[in-house]
Amino acid sequence: NIQGVLLTGSYIYGNPNSESDLDLRLITDDNSNFVDIDSVKYGTRLEALFNTPEKVREYFQEGIRTGDETALHFWVNGKIAYDPNE
Repeated sequence: NIQGVLLTGSYIYGNPNSESDLDLRLITDDNSNFVDIDSVKYGTRLEALFNTPEKVREYFQEGIRTGDETALHFWVNGKIAYDPNE
């Protein structure tokens, strides 16, 4: 049910440290809306966020309303790892 994957966080932005994890933003088509924090795969800590496109749009709208640019930062600066249309 994964429709897209975006990699974000300090590893992707080029400034990891000893506390860094790899952040995965997963777009789903099954109404998923959950976070899997601190999984460890292949020796690397992972944080995976599963959301529908509609939920991501809600995060953007909330950011616009409150002035919090966190969601926008992820999507502008992340690296696409999977796009079924490419």
